[in-house]
Amino acid sequence: DAMLRAKRPLLAGAMLRPFVEAYEIVADVLRDAPAEIDEKELTNLALGIGRQYVAQDRVRSNESVSALLFTTAHSTSLSDSGVSPDLLRYAVSFSTSAAVGDRDRAER
Repeated sequence: DAMLRAKRPLLAGAMLRPFVEAYEIVADVLRDAPAEIDEKELTNLALGIGRQYVAQDRVRSNESVSALLFTTAHSTSLSDSGVSPDLLRYAVSFSTSAAVGDRDRAER
């Protein structure tokens, strides 16, 4: 127990990063999308934006660019509840920092 505390294993960030980054991509798409976007159109837009983010090194890997993750992100995005996409984007960005921030610092 003491050894694990001293070493501070950073596995959660590595496991959560693709999910959090996928949610961030969906939040970006929702922010600029019409209010009545369907799931298929959102997924296609998110795939395009996700590939662009991989090329720009805004996401760590291709694992974050997944139709399955985008579908899940959209269904849980609160988009039907009237929550602003900007607020959703802020919440996802905050979660990204909290979930993977320690890993980023450790990798530097």
